[in-house]
Amino acid sequence: MAIVCKVCGKEYDISLFQFGKKIKCECGNIVELKGKVLNKISKEAEDKILEMLNEAEDFYLPVKKIYKELNNAGYPLPEYKDFLNCLKKDKRFEWAEFEEKEDKELEELGYYSGPRIKLKARKITKEDMERIVLKHAQNVIDNLVKAYEHRPEDLSSEEEDRLIELMIRAKKLKEEIIKIFKK
Repeated sequence: MAIVCKVCGKEYDISLFQFGKKIKCECGNIVELKGKVLNKISKEAEDKILEMLNEAEDFYLPVKKIYKELNNAGYPLPEYKDFLNCLKKDKRFEWAEFEEKEDKELEELGYYSGPRIKLKARKITKEDMERIVLKHAQNVIDNLVKAYEHRPEDLSSEEEDRLIELMIRAKKLKEEIIKIFKK
């Protein structure tokens, strides 16, 4: 699909555009992609989604993350809501619903709200589940240790004790997870 400059007639491939972005034509005219041009996902974007899901360490990926990565890579995409609806119609995906919140700061750090998808054909084994759960348990421990190491000087002794207690409980939880998977 091409976008045509209304002044000189020069054609631009739609893949050069991101929604809301503009290109200055050789003639000086501003060429802009407006409105809802796409209502489906291109074959190239679909292939990339499948690749991402096949390689996803945790199997499930947030749809917002997939959308952002595809958009940043320059794939022509429908608007997010239409993208989401296209994926929901695709029987190859399994869904996990999460609350949809708009938090730009968390998204910049890589934490996305909203639905997640995985490939139905990609089965999670007991070993996969153990690896995933232990990795996340260790992340909790690491984050609590960092919080303790960078605690404010004015932290009360009660709050400090509570933080230490949380670290201990997180380590015990990890030990329990290890025991569960050894059975």
